[in-house]
Amino acid sequence: MFFKAASNVNKGGTPVLALLLSTAVGIAFCIFQKFMRVIDMLAFFFVANYTLSFISMLVLRGREPDMPRPYRAWGYPWTTVIALIGSLLFLAGAAFTDRENTPWALGILVASYPVFLVVKFVSNAFASSLPRLRESTALFQRSISPAGSAANNPSRRFLNPFRTY
Repeated sequence: MFFKAASNVNKGGTPVLALLLSTAVGIAFCIFQKFMRVIDMLAFFFVANYTLSFISMLVLRGREPDMPRPYRAWGYPWTTVIALIGSLLFLAGAAFTDRENTPWALGILVASYPVFLVVKFVSNAFASSLPRLRESTALFQRSISPAGSAANNPSRRFLNPFRTY
């Protein structure tokens, strides 16, 4: 859903780039918005995410009843339906009572979908051009230097950033 680099994790399993990006967005919200507005909007986003997760679970288990499951849902489908109803009531209550923050949250949520599409397009375009870029970089390197000289000459190592020296 985001740049591939954001899903890379370090040795400890932490997605460092994703953590830094979300921290930067959180800091920007705190600087440019009231703190309580940030909390209200985040609550709306979390519950909206849970709502979509509950719906996804019900749909997937309805369409693929024999698919192996990574976990068991205690009390399924009743607990999922009860949690879904609670989530929908929360979202309706937020939309009805918090007329200042809910429109902002909905606006950001709606605006995030075109951003997602652009990021996905750019990521796919970059991923499909990567083999051609590697090939053209290697051709360029071979055309300007004798064979093996880039590996032996540290000043020429910048010519192929995809090669491990």
